[in-house]
Formats: sequence, structure tokens, C-alpha cells
Amino acid sequence: MWRRYLSYSTIRRWVSLFREGRTSVQDAPRPGAPKLATNNDKLSEVKEYVASFPHSSVEEVANCVGISTGSAHTILNTDLELRKVQMRWMRHCLTFPQNAARLQIAKENLEIYEGSAPDGK
Repeated sequence: MWRRYLSYSTIRRWVSLFREGRTSVQDAPRPGAPKLATNNDKLSEVKEYVASFPHSSVEEVANCVGISTGSAHTILNTDLELRKVQMRWMRHCLTFPQNAARLQIAKENLEIYEGSAPDGK
């Protein structure tokens, strides 16, 4: 269960860190290799590849760009906001007019469905 207060051990650790000179409770940068697959160069490579070959699979994109399948999937879905629609990569977000038209069609279909109920309701 989530607590709304800090544990005593956390407070003790922070007090110790602040006494040693720390000035913030935010996480410090961590060592390790930087993220290479989602940098701007790879992002633009994926974008260009998908524009040239919209029917390609995630595996094909990953192999051609030289990144892992998981990184290709993250770039396509999260960074570029693309989804596979009828075997093509398409933007997932709808414009306001598209959303309004979609809502209107759904309402009309609901009216038709409710009007055709066997019990006459």
C-alpha cells in the first residue's frame, strides 16, 4: 500500500546526504552508457525508412537502422506516435474534425442499433 509519508530510514539517509553537501532531493545522474537507440539520428533514420517503406515490419526497421527490435518499437510507437494500420505505419492521433466525425458516426450507429432491438425499445 502506498504511504503518504517518508519512512524513518529515508529521512535518516537524506539528512546524512545533506550534511555531506547534497543540495537537492532529485536523483543525481547515474553512470552507464547513454541511450543510443533513441537519439535524434536514429529517430530520423527510422522516420525516413518508414516513409520510404511504409509496409515494413518492426523487425525490418530494426535490422535496417541497426537497433534492437524493442528500440525500434519504442521509436515507432512512442516517439513518432505511429501505429500499424492495414499493413502501413500511420499516425495514431486524430485531428479535431476527424474526432468529431467519428463521434457523429458512432452516435448514428448507436441509434440504428437501438432502433433495431427485437423488444421494440
